[in-house]
Amino acid sequence: MTPADKSTDVTFNRATLYAVAKPFELLASTSSKLADMSAKLNVSTAALQKLAYAGSTVGISLEAVGSGIGRMQKNIGEGSKAFAALGLSIDDLKKLQPDQAFAAIGERIAGIKNPAEQAAAAVAVFGRSGLEYLPLFKENITALTAEAERMGAVLSDDVIATGDALDDELAKLNIT
Repeated sequence: MTPADKSTDVTFNRATLYAVAKPFELLASTSSKLADMSAKLNVSTAALQKLAYAGSTVGISLEAVGSGIGRMQKNIGEGSKAFAALGLSIDDLKKLQPDQAFAAIGERIAGIKNPAEQAAAAVAVFGRSGLEYLPLFKENITALTAEAERMGAVLSDDVIATGDALDDELAKLNIT
């Protein structure tokens, strides 16, 4: 084998290793993000994945969905009057899971006919980024989250936990 052949062989092996390892790295990274966000927001990883799927249909990232849920929870906890303006009770919202509250609020905002009032309501509940959620609220969030499940876009808790653990190990090895 000539030195040139060895060089090509090493390059091929690195490329092969990268092609094989990259999907696992992506799974690990995504799992870690979902697990961390789930812990911060007290929302199941399944619910986050479903909302991320729904958001992706209109260009909204997982991080943006998480940020919106966090802002919404803060405003529910503080008893914001923005919810009363939508005809929603703080007590009723507190009884819902955060993803369910997000969908219920979105449906109410989508039902506002005047675009200016709709924008004002979104900002009142979600802050400046509330405008980003309007395209999602105009869609049927419930149907989109059901579609995520049907399409197999929701990883199980076991897969998320394994991916999160892999991400932790990769971080220890400084591979990612």
